[in-house]
Amino acid sequence: MILSHTPSNPDQFNRRFVRLFLPLVALLILILCVSYTVRVLALMRQETQNYLQTTAARMASYIDLQIQKGQENLLVAADTCAALSSPEQQLKYLDTLTRQTPSVYAGLFLEDGAVYLSQQNAPLSIAPGFLSGVLSSGKAGVTIVFPTSGADSAVLIYAAPIAPDNRTGILWIDTAPRLDRWVPASNTISACILSRDGTVLLSTGGFAENTSLFAFLEAQSVPTLGSSSQRMHTQFSAGQSGVFYCDLSGKHVGLSYTPLSQDAWMFLLSLPTENLSDTIALALLLGLALAAFIFFVFLLLIFLLSRAQRQHTENLRTFAFVDPLTGGDNSTSFSLKVQKLLDEHKTGLALVSLDIRSFSLINRAFGIQAGDDVLRHLHRCLTRFLEEGEVSAHIYVDRFDLLLHMEQPEGLRERLFTLARQFNEFNANLSTPYFLPLTAGICPVDGETCTLADLQDRANLARKEAKRRRSDQLCTCRFYSKEDHDRLQMEQSIYNRMERALAREEFQIYLQPKVSPTDGSVAGAEALVRWYDPEDGFIQPDAFIPSFERNGFIVQLDQYMFEQSCRCLRRWLDAGYDPPPISVNLSQANLSRPHFIQRNKDIQTRWNVPPHLLELE
Repeated sequence: MILSHTPSNPDQFNRRFVRLFLPLVALLILILCVSYTVRVLALMRQETQNYLQTTAARMASYIDLQIQKGQENLLVAADTCAALSSPEQQLKYLDTLTRQTPSVYAGLFLEDGAVYLSQQNAPLSIAPGFLSGVLSSGKAGVTIVFPTSGADSAVLIYAAPIAPDNRTGILWIDTAPRLDRWVPASNTISACILSRDGTVLLSTGGFAENTSLFAFLEAQSVPTLGSSSQRMHTQFSAGQSGVFYCDLSGKHVGLSYTPLSQDAWMFLLSLPTENLSDTIALALLLGLALAAFIFFVFLLLIFLLSRAQRQHTENLRTFAFVDPLTGGDNSTSFSLKVQKLLDEHKTGLALVSLDIRSFSLINRAFGIQAGDDVLRHLHRCLTRFLEEGEVSAHIYVDRFDLLLHMEQPEGLRERLFTLARQFNEFNANLSTPYFLPLTAGICPVDGETCTLADLQDRANLARKEAKRRRSDQLCTCRFYSKEDHDRLQMEQSIYNRMERALAREEFQIYLQPKVSPTDGSVAGAEALVRWYDPEDGFIQPDAFIPSFERNGFIVQLDQYMFEQSCRCLRRWLDAGYDPPPISVNLSQANLSRPHFIQRNKDIQTRWNVPPHLLELE
């Protein structure tokens, strides 16, 4: 009886089994494929979002650091102003700081809101609440305003109280701030600083300043991938990070935003994400096709998704590790490769900081495109120059960093000379050669527990020291030494103290007699400057004169020495003496300053010193 229920034809059983089993297998494969597709797309979206948020956070941290540096510099200027005896002297000092930059000016403000600017033709409306807030907090502050209603030109304002009373403060006003000084910009990448209500304060392009970001997005964009402008608005108000995906001007972009630590600002970075959008559209199309071609589409879907993920990962890797100008390694990739080599080799290597001497002249004379071609040519020369186990990268402008093998310093120096000759081989067939000399700073890896950043700083310092020295060679090399670091610290100390030293008359005049060779009488004197610091004693002229020549302070010192010479002659004349003429040294930097002759003549007239008693060298 039981056997009577068994199908008499096994083939019929197999057909029934196939009709039932294959649809179940197809449905299971379809579910697995769709689940896999959804998971891969979610991972790719999450990977893209993490990249956008990480990039925006890194740039926001850099902007916060630059703003903090600006506040610290303003506090230093405030301390200097506190040492001056009158507002007139303070304004004069602030004017000297901003004189060389037409778009920047400074001023003073009082606790009642009154503002006194160093330039009378620079009106500006500043919210009193901002100034009073700076004075009440006793800390430096920063804000961005627009001078008039509807203006599209932002003004960046730093303010800090003058210690110690906090009743008076100083202002540093940049009427033409540029965000691209802090973050990179291109045709596809743009960034901006906004207020919490979405007003664009500073922008590298793509978003108009003094306009509403949310109004612009509602009018110009179409949200995608589940993005919500209302959620973006809420996160802005709460100072939270996030990513907004949309189609903007025919391109799919991701807007990654994160709060800044300054004055309730937000930083927004716009990056293209066309690859992500194309991949999602392709995946959805393939998912629909699976119903009709389940087995074929299953294999095709896996292949396409794998290829799309590899392409997506490669694009992100390109953004993260490839220099867009040269196509070689960027600083991030260089750091990873160098750190691995440093972990494997504690000695026998050297970090080289390399640049093209007077590279800015190329851009000015032939254009930026020619300058870019020169940098790409240098990259190709470096690619042929490197040996196995060596790396190089384009770091910034014309600076390249290299990690090279080094057995003997002279051997490395000769290799760099060879590189410079190869770099300049294009001159061989030119009737009028245009040589491009290189400057190299070298820091050997000697097994000390110093980081890659330390090696780069030392090599960079050595390169700058080499650049200060004149050379007619195609490659000027300098190895890092402890003296370079000490000299840099000494120079910075001089920069920090020079204004105060001049105000306190720590610079003293010493007269070196000029003796007549005929009768041995004193025929004149040369005014020599000596710096007497109350704490460190006498500072040698060769320790501070070159620094003053580089930063332009030598002009103020020359004027001070000229007036001291006039004062000395006036004192002798009042005492009834017949003084010899005094020769005063003048730096060639005075030649670039208008009216310096008239300024010295005014000093001579004020002290009523006969002109024949003064000589200028």
